[in-house]
Amino acid sequence: MLITRAHKFLTAPTTKTSSRQFIFWLTLSITLALLFSLLALNEAFSSNYVVQDDARQHVVWMRRFLDSSFPNDFIADYYLSVAPPGYTAFYRAFAIAGIDPVVVSKIVPVVLGLISTVYGFGVSMQILPVPTAGFMTTLILNQNLWLKDDLATGTARAFAYPLFLAFLYYLLRRSLLPCLATVLLIGLFYPSFILIVAGILFVRILSWDGKLSLSRRKNYLFCAIGLGLAVLVMLPYVLTPSEFGQTYTLAQAQAMPEFSADGRTSFFIPNRREFWLFAGRSGFFPSEWRGLPYNYFPLLLCVGLLLPLMWRYNVRFPLVKQITSAVIILPQIALVSVSLFLAAHLLLFKLYLPSRYTQPSLRMLTAIAAGIALTVLLDAAFRVKLRAQQSILGKSIVAVSLAALLGVLLAFYTTFSVRQIAAVAAGVFLLLLIDAIWLARSNTTSKQSFATIFLAAILAIGLISYPALLLSKDFNFPATGYQVGKFPELYAFFAQQPKDITIASLEREASNLPAFSHRSVLVAREFAIPYHTGYYNELRQRLLDLIDAQYSPDREQLSSFIQKYSVDFFVVDRDRLLTPYLPSDRGAREVNNNLWINQYQPAAAMAETRFKQGIVPAMAKLADRCSVFETQGLRVIQAECLTKAP
Repeated sequence: MLITRAHKFLTAPTTKTSSRQFIFWLTLSITLALLFSLLALNEAFSSNYVVQDDARQHVVWMRRFLDSSFPNDFIADYYLSVAPPGYTAFYRAFAIAGIDPVVVSKIVPVVLGLISTVYGFGVSMQILPVPTAGFMTTLILNQNLWLKDDLATGTARAFAYPLFLAFLYYLLRRSLLPCLATVLLIGLFYPSFILIVAGILFVRILSWDGKLSLSRRKNYLFCAIGLGLAVLVMLPYVLTPSEFGQTYTLAQAQAMPEFSADGRTSFFIPNRREFWLFAGRSGFFPSEWRGLPYNYFPLLLCVGLLLPLMWRYNVRFPLVKQITSAVIILPQIALVSVSLFLAAHLLLFKLYLPSRYTQPSLRMLTAIAAGIALTVLLDAAFRVKLRAQQSILGKSIVAVSLAALLGVLLAFYTTFSVRQIAAVAAGVFLLLLIDAIWLARSNTTSKQSFATIFLAAILAIGLISYPALLLSKDFNFPATGYQVGKFPELYAFFAQQPKDITIASLEREASNLPAFSHRSVLVAREFAIPYHTGYYNELRQRLLDLIDAQYSPDREQLSSFIQKYSVDFFVVDRDRLLTPYLPSDRGAREVNNNLWINQYQPAAAMAETRFKQGIVPAMAKLADRCSVFETQGLRVIQAECLTKAP
């Protein structure tokens, strides 16, 4: 029978990597991963001036290994100092070969996505040896990964996903040397995750059999060796002080506008629900889940949480009997991630940001758990045998589970609580009615076949078509965070200047100049991250001095600033020569940039006061005489002219 063959092909367990099932589903998984990656790659090379948002911070400076770009650049020195050694060595190797690190950062997400897919498939197979589960896991995984720009950055955090999935795979296979290699690589590429790795290995050393004790000797030795290596990898980060000072303390951060809700590094958000659940730096859940159309991934999270219920009713869901003991890794990851999330909140900011310990792991956990749960549901749909003696209320766990899921889905489409209750009730009633019809026609094989095909189709179409649904809602998928340069003439102008120049600007476009012109900037919004005191205090002082100099009527103050920081050029919006960057100016082209500048007090307030008093800045008086280039409203003013003009 066709249904029987389809059932066997879709849900039959196999451990043979040479089987048709395994090859087909793994190939399909890789194909979809490649499709998502190529969509991002097309965007990455859509223009000569494209760079990923975070790559401006963490990759552009790697060009220092390619040539002598950014000499004596304070910002470059800082970002290279905080880059993990493995990540730095990776880009250095390409630079030595003469390949631009920024170009590499655009291609490497494709490779990382494919590696994540292969290891995600492997982890799923270790838990439930059904290739369809591996496919569903990797499909959800790739959707999860490309709803956030982590992979597209090509930065250290992009390496976290493939390396962590590789670690899980070798850990579950008990392959000691490959597992140790992944532990080492995680420490070298993304140190934040080494804490999660160490936590998992520590938890696996222990066992519970009425009381807490050590696990079996073989497992104990395996995990102890891995844990020892993880500790060794962490030691350099703990014992070696940063040349750029200590991290800001909680008390210091609470007093800084940079960490406020409107700050450059917003953290302390008044909305407590937002703060704890979805905020990008402090929230528990992936921030992109908050605004997803159809609340898709929260629902998949709920599906994944159905696994324990399916285990309890394994008679109704017989495929759960094929789930191996490796499934214990899922609650172990969850336990460690939650523990580190809470610890990071208690020790702000000693463990960096709390969200780093749950949001990436939830993207992977959701994919694995939901992929397995959906496969078990699919198998149950194939196996359903309607019995006339069952009551309408059914003891049909399949119908009840699907009814609950449909009710929740309908509830997400509504706004008011009364409508939500009605939607849930309607969903339950609808599927119980379907259950009653099935019971009444218990001897009709065609009806069973139709129901099976219908359920399978809903699962397949819903998963595969979700990216298209996102695009239909104008949702950015894949999320890449690529920044497209809008001032090519400006970049070309600076690229022709000597490599050792310094550009001073309050414009947001200053963040793009190092990437597109390969020239140093004194300061820019993208690089103003308040984490290490030695770095940010210097950057903050530069901002204060620049605001004072640009809007001061005192030419001597302007000249003193130019000499102090060896500034060669200023880039100024011609409309901002007189008017400061006011946060209340909602008609401005870059409102966020205005808000950022107004964090730097008292300089920003002084500039506004002078503007209201009609005081003309010295730079504005000399702008026409000293301008050497202008494009799309941006003026390039030569600093030497400002100091020497009569």
